[in-house]
Amino acid sequence: MHIKEIFLLVRPYSLIDIALVGLLLNTLIVGKLILNLDLVINILVALCWWVALNLLSESQKNKNVPIYSSLIFFAILIYMITIKNPCGLLFLAISLLALVLYVYKRKKFVLGVISPISRGLLHLSLIVIILTINNAFSLEFLSQNIGIIFVLVLIIISRNLMADIRDIEVDRFSLPKVIGKSLSFFLIELSLLVSIFIIKDILTVIPFIFLFFIILFYRDAYLLHRIYVIITTFFSMNYIFLLLNINLIYNAFLLTAVLLNFTYDNVPRTLYRKMKCLEL
Repeated sequence: MHIKEIFLLVRPYSLIDIALVGLLLNTLIVGKLILNLDLVINILVALCWWVALNLLSESQKNKNVPIYSSLIFFAILIYMITIKNPCGLLFLAISLLALVLYVYKRKKFVLGVISPISRGLLHLSLIVIILTINNAFSLEFLSQNIGIIFVLVLIIISRNLMADIRDIEVDRFSLPKVIGKSLSFFLIELSLLVSIFIIKDILTVIPFIFLFFIILFYRDAYLLHRIYVIITTFFSMNYIFLLLNINLIYNAFLLTAVLLNFTYDNVPRTLYRKMKCLEL
């Protein structure tokens, strides 16, 4: 398998989103943004975790995906965790357990139905790994930041539920298969409202507000899942800006521009269509 194909299997559209998890947690722990080795390691841990687990998952589904591709990133990940705090390896093991539950969602009814929860557990394990290697996994830290941690996990659960709606025709077992698309969309909208209520700061949750209204009027789960990745990315960036006391209005304009770009293919272009007809 070519490097390009392996690269695409790690879902490169989510790389910045997952890197921001490391950046956000680092900012929560330190209280400010400091460009040092700890910050780099936190981001690299998040990225290596993502790449290693995705490639391991793909190697179990497709024999053409070499398992050594994931082992390379696991080796780097284990090394970084070990030098920072070996206790983090325990939560890496929990990541692998959650991955097993998630991978087998297509074979077992129960695992298929709870797959969004399994995906949320995966994300939570990454959060705990980063907190552990920074010696921040404590009751004091959790009590102060339980809201944002809960939201980070909740939006991943609802994003995965959106993916299940997208794949409802091909998945044998999934929650949307059991409760239907309409109720699944309602649960996603409810999760967005809960997240908005928990965070409270209007500018910070603008990505969730945008997505909520988009889902109300547009029900293409394939496109909505793509938008959801962008939404979670902008939310993480917004929360980092909130912690750093940076004005969020710039991000609001940038997000609006990105979302409006999705209308590109729907703009009537009569001249272009006439030219295409002439070519035929």
